[in-house]
Amino acid sequence: MSLMLFLAMIAAVVLSFFIPVLFWGRFGFRTKGFVATVVIGAGTYVVYLLVVKTIIAAVTASLSPVASAFVSALGYAAGMTVLDIAAYRLFRVVSDDMRCTFAVGVGQALVESAVIVGMAFINDIFFSILIMNGTFESHMMETGMAPDQIVALENALVNMPASSLFLSAFERMLFSAALVFASVFLGRYFETGRKARALAFAFVPLFVAYLVPALLGTVSDPSFVYVSMSLMAVLSVAMVWFLGRRQP
Repeated sequence: MSLMLFLAMIAAVVLSFFIPVLFWGRFGFRTKGFVATVVIGAGTYVVYLLVVKTIIAAVTASLSPVASAFVSALGYAAGMTVLDIAAYRLFRVVSDDMRCTFAVGVGQALVESAVIVGMAFINDIFFSILIMNGTFESHMMETGMAPDQIVALENALVNMPASSLFLSAFERMLFSAALVFASVFLGRYFETGRKARALAFAFVPLFVAYLVPALLGTVSDPSFVYVSMSLMAVLSVAMVWFLGRRQP
């Protein structure tokens, strides 16, 4: 296990949580009801994971990869838009500060990143520390894992390309930006009565954020996938800058 690969794992975790943590730091400590609204946003994403995602998985089980990507993106965007409307109605009960629209997306992005990153990268970081300390095999043997499985797992970690870590982090940045963008503009336009525009501003970024990585997953050229996701990560940062400039 090289030090550079270990540092790439750390960097991937930091990048994955960059956008929700940034907005929490910017608004969370001076906005009434922000924490409560983060909890509301997190709850809506849990509902997505338990209900909407299960339905999407059942519907797309027999579809081709491309068709599955489009149907899944439609289901994700529609489901999250409906949940954003519910979150908007709930947060207006706990706060009259429109900066709490950021909190809905922050809560959703934190859960999304924690579920994906927390179940993969953080576990890999722990195993990497054991490998570098020379205690990986003994630790895994204590868990009852078979020797051939231990060797296979160690080889997979040691030979993991750093590019795959950053690809996953870039994808988390894209999703986080889309979740925050959708929650903010849905709340703002609902507040002014422009509901059609609110639905469009929520649905479109969520649809694109899901569809692009899903379609790239069907591409066999790794260089094209890496460059494309890098550009999408830059777009995510641009969305963050745009939202910060147009804070309520």
